[in-house]
Amino acid sequence: MVVKIRELLRERPSLAYVPIAEIRGRVVTLEDLARLLELRDPEAERVARRLGIDPPQGEEARRLAIEFWRRTLPPNVKIHVLGCKSLTVEEAIKEIERGTEVGEELVRAYERFVRRYIK
Repeated sequence: MVVKIRELLRERPSLAYVPIAEIRGRVVTLEDLARLLELRDPEAERVARRLGIDPPQGEEARRLAIEFWRRTLPPNVKIHVLGCKSLTVEEAIKEIERGTEVGEELVRAYERFVRRYIK
């Protein structure tokens, strides 16, 4: 699995900093996961196996989506959601935290990104 992650990171270096999972309560990026896999961390191995068939869902997906939006966009950028609303990163995070329709759409956007590029 670590070879696959390293190949992906060589092909798409910007993915190195995308939050992908939680290990022992800490959000980890693909780069972090690769490093932990190289150290043969059993929790990282479990997470890597799960990501191959079962991406994060529910509360974990919400926490990862928040980190994704926070880490990948500068604060002053506007995110266009549901075809009519523009939000700053902090406004988007608040929508996710509140569980609004807009927040759920932002979580789904993160999940689509993960399915498209990480598998």
